Amino acid sequence: MKFEAKFKAEKNKLYTLDGTPVAAEGCRIITARPGAALDLNDGEFAGLCVNWNDAGRDEDSYNEEFLAGLRDQLKELEERHIFVFIIPVAGSNEPGSAEEDAFIASFKHCARRIKDCECVAGFAVPECVNAACFISELSAKHGHYIFFSKSDALLADGGIVRY
Repeated sequence: MKFEAKFKAEKNKLYTLDGTPVAAEGCRIITARPGAALDLNDGEFAGLCVNWNDAGRDEDSYNEEFLAGLRDQLKELEERHIFVFIIPVAGSNEPGSAEEDAFIASFKHCARRIKDCECVAGFAVPECVNAACFISELSAKHGHYIFFSKSDALLADGGIVRY
């Protein structure tokens, strides 16, 4: 299932396709808690943190129950015209080089499980992984995603949105 892009990135800023600015920088950041109500206003744009431990750390332990709940939560946001970007969070278990592939694969799997959620504008690029690899892996099947960052090094690419 492929969606048409709803947003575009220019000079580290986010816009709707008609050119209306979207306030990504300084937007509210909340944590995904499937089954719990999210304190967001209709029409709001926000970052949604997803913890690596919650999503599942490797293909043998992906938490399909959590991911299904996340999808349900995103579908509720869709009904309220709320858009989010997913912020992968390693927490205290930041991946070492040996775990980097597992971290990226986990969030690639997460993207697959929420692929029909039109309210997802994209993903933040975690500082703990190779940015080019992360972007390449998620873009392969989700070309409409916008990528977000706070890293000045990544923001040198004007196509990445500052949040």
